[in-house]
Amino acid sequence: GGLPELRLLGLRCADRPLDLHPAFTPSHYVYTSRLDYSDGSFSVDATAAAGAEVTNADALRGATLVQAGGKAQAVVHVTEKASNKTMKYTVSVKRLDGKDVRLKELILQRATISPVFSPDVLKYQVTLPAAVDVLRLRIVPWDVGQRVQVLSFESDADFAATEQTPPPTLAPSPPVESAHLTAQDTTSAGPSTRTTSTAGRLTATTTTSAPAASTTAGVVACFDEDIYFGPNPNMAGQAKSLETSASKCQQRCAEAPGCAFFTWWPEDGGGHLQDTSATAGPARPGVVAGPAACQAPCYARDVYYGPGPDMQGQEKTTEKSAGECQARCAATSGCAHFTFWPDGGCHLQDNFASMVAAAQATLAGPAECGAGPGGR
Repeated sequence: GGLPELRLLGLRCADRPLDLHPAFTPSHYVYTSRLDYSDGSFSVDATAAAGAEVTNADALRGATLVQAGGKAQAVVHVTEKASNKTMKYTVSVKRLDGKDVRLKELILQRATISPVFSPDVLKYQVTLPAAVDVLRLRIVPWDVGQRVQVLSFESDADFAATEQTPPPTLAPSPPVESAHLTAQDTTSAGPSTRTTSTAGRLTATTTTSAPAASTTAGVVACFDEDIYFGPNPNMAGQAKSLETSASKCQQRCAEAPGCAFFTWWPEDGGGHLQDTSATAGPARPGVVAGPAACQAPCYARDVYYGPGPDMQGQEKTTEKSAGECQARCAATSGCAHFTFWPDGGCHLQDNFASMVAAAQATLAGPAECGAGPGGR
């Protein structure tokens, strides 16, 4: 027969999948991967093909520590039971050092950017159509655990003045609005970016270390980007599969008993299924997640109902999912809105609350989907 092979190969940091390069195929034996600066270790999940076994599976499941800026290697030993033939799969993992200040992506909606974006180019000319007076930025930093600051200026002279002073100490920054520019950064991480806008012209200069994707608050569509359902990689009885699209992954979820949510990782085509106990959390750009079947959207993400944390007579509870938090609201007299936070925190509000942009991957919505305002 041929050489022994793996059926599946994946890397993870805690319970979050890591990307393999190239995408896994059984006949390819050498791979690379990357750890963000905020990730200190990785583990390997390997499943042998029929008639073979991974002889060092226990050692691979343990966490391999990687120093900041350092490298580590994992070797998977696969042995064919009948012939005792052995094959090795090698994965080299590099951890970022936290010093990179480049952007991975800079996306501007309804605008033309010149030159074409490159992580090594720091200044750009942006052209807006005459009918557009709002510029929306999507910033995808190179690493995570860093901060983004977006500043707007009414003139080149104002911007030039800031070039003569050291950049400020960064903190999570609220949305910036001006006559010509509206930029939003609703995360607490990402490289510092200084911007100027004069009647449609933008200049961006990276000034300090940082990364993490910025997002814009909005209604969760059936397929949502840059989130995943966890915290575990898969629900009980299910394992990672390789799918060619998010739709294929959703179809698999719809056919799997008990599956409520899917997550599709485009880098390697990894498909992960979750039941109703899963919660949504932020993921790297491009990851697609959603329910087993598309329904009318009801929840909004990256917002909360406030200004106070809870309506009168109610306190924070810890729930397993946004659905359970919503059910608590539906069962509470006077509750009109709920907010579900990444730590499981569930907060209820009455009709006096208003929607506010959040700096975390929250989910918020009404007491019942499809119900009008007013609460119960």
